[in-house]
Amino acid sequence: VIDLRSGERIPNAEIKQTLASLRPYREWIEEASVVLADLPSAEPERPVEESSVSEQLSCFGYTEEELSVVLKPLLETGEEGVGSMGSDTPLAVFSGTNPLLYSYFKQLFAQVTNPPLDAIREELVTSLTMYLGCSASLFGEGVAHCRKIVLSQPVLTKAELAKIQAVTRPALRARTISLAFDVESEEAAITAFERRLSEVLTEANQAVSDGVSILVLS
Repeated sequence: VIDLRSGERIPNAEIKQTLASLRPYREWIEEASVVLADLPSAEPERPVEESSVSEQLSCFGYTEEELSVVLKPLLETGEEGVGSMGSDTPLAVFSGTNPLLYSYFKQLFAQVTNPPLDAIREELVTSLTMYLGCSASLFGEGVAHCRKIVLSQPVLTKAELAKIQAVTRPALRARTISLAFDVESEEAAITAFERRLSEVLTEANQAVSDGVSILVLS
């Protein structure tokens, strides 16, 4: 960077050192953040009932194509399947079944041709690290910005989820909200879904008012 007032060239390292010394950032992080792996083990809030593989696949919306084209090569070769442009899959809105929510926002062709991000081979420039917790004001700096649970990746095991749900720190408390609702008939499904969705929003607002910073939708 060139300082136009002094006519000096400021090296990259000097700029970073100047910015890093403005606030006690390291102390804030060490004081307020916690790594998920360092949290004590905890029992799940309620036992998880074991179900058959077919029930799990049906519950999470897997199709025969995903099993044969995506998962099978991944399991057999350890390599991610790569598809070509051109998809004749009908739009989710016209489906006679109940597609998953993200199916409604799925790209129909390869709009981006870059290879997938690889956080293993490209560790220096790519990270799967995520942070759970409240987001403080962007117009200020302070220890409140660092009150986070640090995850090494976005996919959690049951044991890791139990750890998060059992956190007792006031700034990192979690609350579980159920997404389940009773369906007496197919005609009543939409009404029951809309009613439960409204209740979830109300419960989420109440949780935030109670000082909860992490919501677990279950």
